[in-house]
Amino acid sequence: MSIASQSKTKSIFALSLMIILSMTSCHQQQGTSKEKDTDKKTDKQAKNDKANIDHKVSANIPLVDVQKVQFVSEQPTKHRLGFTGVVTASKQQDTYPDAVGTVSKIMFKKGQFIKKGTPLYTIEQKIVKTTSSTKTSKSENKSALTTAKAKLKSAQKSYEQYQEALNLNKMTLEQDKEDLARYQVLIDVGAVSEQAYDQALSKVETTESAIKHNKVSIQKAQADIETAKANIAQIKSNLKEQSKPKSTTQKTSVTVKANSSGVITHSKISKGSQVSPQSDYIRISTLDPILVDLNVDSEIFLLLKQLSNKKALPKVQIVTDDGKTYPEAGEIIFNSENVGKVQVSVSNKKGKLMPDMIVKIVLPLTNLEQENKVAVLPLEAVQYFPIYSASNKQASSHQNQMQHYVYLFDSHTQQIKRQFITVDGLTNTNQLRVTGGLRQGDKVVINSNLVLQDKQRVKIGKRD
Repeated sequence: MSIASQSKTKSIFALSLMIILSMTSCHQQQGTSKEKDTDKKTDKQAKNDKANIDHKVSANIPLVDVQKVQFVSEQPTKHRLGFTGVVTASKQQDTYPDAVGTVSKIMFKKGQFIKKGTPLYTIEQKIVKTTSSTKTSKSENKSALTTAKAKLKSAQKSYEQYQEALNLNKMTLEQDKEDLARYQVLIDVGAVSEQAYDQALSKVETTESAIKHNKVSIQKAQADIETAKANIAQIKSNLKEQSKPKSTTQKTSVTVKANSSGVITHSKISKGSQVSPQSDYIRISTLDPILVDLNVDSEIFLLLKQLSNKKALPKVQIVTDDGKTYPEAGEIIFNSENVGKVQVSVSNKKGKLMPDMIVKIVLPLTNLEQENKVAVLPLEAVQYFPIYSASNKQASSHQNQMQHYVYLFDSHTQQIKRQFITVDGLTNTNQLRVTGGLRQGDKVVINSNLVLQDKQRVKIGKRD
């Protein structure tokens, strides 16, 4: 091949290579342009999706009100709460007669103080002794003896059944009280309805009523046992007297004595009346110390319980219905047999306070000895739960100290945070005094109708 031919061939090859490279470059540019358009569409769709998600999330974020914490200097002062109470005996015991008969002598007066063992009244009994030497009379007595023994056995069986029912109801009551305490905690945080709580409370009251009924039934069964034993003894005596030629009527007297010390506050006994162990009794009440039953709501109860745990409960004043202040100061106590019941115990040596009297109880909740820095919060801003001790694993709002907390709003994260606080009583406007756990300027959520959680996103509503 000549040099001219070789040169021409190289020129053609170079021109072809340039055309191929030019086509490849165009194709790549077209592909890159399409990819850029696709990326732009994807970014735009992502932004739209994010906007839709943010809109949905924002719609589900709860709206809350907050209050800025401000600590103020509190001068020495006293805050008082007033309650109406009903006076009741600290202990009551009923004395029943031991036998059936007619009251022949009364040895007591209503309102009289007596000691245990003091004779109260005398019962007269007429016991007819029938004596006969005939086989028919002796046979009747043997039949009566069999009947009396059967009644004794029946009475003893009833006594055992009533005792078993009493023990069962006592165990049931313990469980019912535990359930009620649990419902108390749950209703305060809105986890259960008031109807569920009322049902739990009704169940406790029903079981307590059943226990009282069991005790009365046991007393009646004991009286039936004693009566049956007396009848058996009498019939056996009659059988021994079968050889005597005639029947005789014998009168016997039974003296009923007080089974406890105290003041007689109720009596159904009168001279000439017929009495029996089942229905007639004298009530002996312990009036020193005497109690006053109070009716307080759950928030006040928890506050009083907290002060009691701190040994900071003050003495209370008692004002009678004539407006006079009772000379003795009372002490607040918590009834261990009745969940949520608050009572006042007070000395009553002169007997001026009597059962069923209506009195007013004045309680000084706060008596500061020096200036103190406190923050004031509305009741609806504060929540609580019981602190469980190592020895008591079960929740019981009247037996365990309560831990109070609030939710603080963080402006940076738009979230709330649970913060434990120290509460020290109420102001005279029924707001809580907070002495620890908060800082000046903290934003406290005050909504009482919302169920909130720690680290939950919220929006500020009416005030900031």
